[in-house]
Amino acid sequence: MFPNLSEHPGWVKPHSFAWYRRIGERRGKYEYPWRYIPDGPQAEDALTEALQGIVRGRVLDVGCGHGEYALRWSGQAEEIVGLDITPGFLETAKRMGKGNLRFVKANTKQGLPFPAAYFDAAYTKKGPGSWYAEGNRVVKPGGGIAALHPGADRAADDAEGDMRVYFPGLFPPSQDGGPSFGETLRARLAASGLADAAVRTIREQGFLPEPEDVLSMACFGQPDEVTAYVLDCCMGRIEDRFARLAGPKGLPITGYYYLVTARANGRGGTHL
Repeated sequence: MFPNLSEHPGWVKPHSFAWYRRIGERRGKYEYPWRYIPDGPQAEDALTEALQGIVRGRVLDVGCGHGEYALRWSGQAEEIVGLDITPGFLETAKRMGKGNLRFVKANTKQGLPFPAAYFDAAYTKKGPGSWYAEGNRVVKPGGGIAALHPGADRAADDAEGDMRVYFPGLFPPSQDGGPSFGETLRARLAASGLADAAVRTIREQGFLPEPEDVLSMACFGQPDEVTAYVLDCCMGRIEDRFARLAGPKGLPITGYYYLVTARANGRGGTHL
């Protein structure tokens, strides 16, 4: 019904370094441009609840983006150190100017640039999943670790609110035939050496109020040529599909997340 956008010559793979760099250069923030109406508890609420009991002392925010969530916890911690690889996000974060916030540029796949047992806790909100072994090294033994990862594996028979089912092609499949994200995440946790590691799947529901929000979601982080292409060849079909599927509040969508909780034991692990 829709062209496969991943085959467009201008397509930039979502969550690649180039994709984040584009968003940082153009927006300076990692925030969604589409409108969204929450329906019930949201995944971020679960992360916030988990962090209430572990944020203290010096805390590491992995994949901090433009620093908004780090600012949220700066009143509870003595210091928040935000780490990200995208210069545009860090430039925005550093302009906040709050005394106990510090921001560092680094790639988690190359390790964390901190000494052992440097932090009292660490977390990521929708950030990378490649830092757990290093997190075990840089967080003091007994310190809490929590993370929220989007893209949790969806049950094969659950198509409700799935944008890939609503608009096939506009939202390419998330897997390429390799291990699922859940399998990769659990393997990294097992190799990390973290204690009491637990993974919980969270199902989040909400609504997109207008067809333009579908366009914004499909083209998030993409070059103008990709957005122009979708507008030209697909917008009418998006509007027709939206009208058939939407209810009074808009188009119902469902997101799946993994909530990770664990504790450091100071022994470190294997970086996968």
